Amino acid sequence: MKRFHIHISVDNLADSIRFY
Repeated sequence: MKRFHIHISVDNLADSIRFY
């Protein structure tokens, strides 16, 4: 579960950079 959470965080960060 923790790993999944981290994965989501990384994806969110990538999305944030892309959006930026």
